[in-house]
Amino acid sequence: MIKDRSKTIEALKVIGHQWRQPLNLISMEAINLNVQANLEENVDSKSVLESTKRIEEQVQRMSLVLKSILNLGSEQRYKDLFSINDLFSSIEAAFLDESKKKEVILTIDYLKEDKQIFGFMTDLQEVLLNLINNAKDAYKDKLNGKEKSIFLSASCTDSYYIFVVQDAAGGIPQPIADKVFEQNFSTKITGEGFGIGLYIAKLIIENEFDGVIEFISTQEGTEFRIKIPRNDLSSLKLIK
Repeated sequence: MIKDRSKTIEALKVIGHQWRQPLNLISMEAINLNVQANLEENVDSKSVLESTKRIEEQVQRMSLVLKSILNLGSEQRYKDLFSINDLFSSIEAAFLDESKKKEVILTIDYLKEDKQIFGFMTDLQEVLLNLINNAKDAYKDKLNGKEKSIFLSASCTDSYYIFVVQDAAGGIPQPIADKVFEQNFSTKITGEGFGIGLYIAKLIIENEFDGVIEFISTQEGTEFRIKIPRNDLSSLKLIK
């Protein structure tokens, strides 16, 4: 548990930041159900079931976010083996509603030969979703009429898992690029964010996975790269 007051406040801000999108989606579905109930004599049960399913998915995601943030740095957590492709599948499901709008297209390159990581799947999921949502926000008011694409991929070397989130939204200006991992920095207007998403993402990758997160930004777009030391069974060598 997080006992220090400043860390508790910081954790609450993180929760608020990560809950904003699920709450918006839940609100939209609730409004949709309310409209159907008031304007339609015979409400389509299939439509209702789809809305309730989306609400359940977002509530589950909020619950996982809460658990992940409150457990950050806890000594009472236990790591598990999880599949990279299962991780990607959960991210694809979380981004499903955005994909249906077809405003931004998320392309995920699943591994042909799946690998497993020993660690905290929910933490890595939230970091990658944070990067994806930041990429989505970077497309706002840009490239009107052109395809807005985000690419998520993973690869493995003998020593590392490497995750890449890439966009073509025009890049990050240099004065901003130097500050993106700072705790209180945000490009969002007041009320839209807490400016701590990438800061917390960096803490999670460094503290929970002993990894690094870095990025390359050009006039064409930005590529975030996460490197996590391999600790799966395939990295072990037989001692003769």
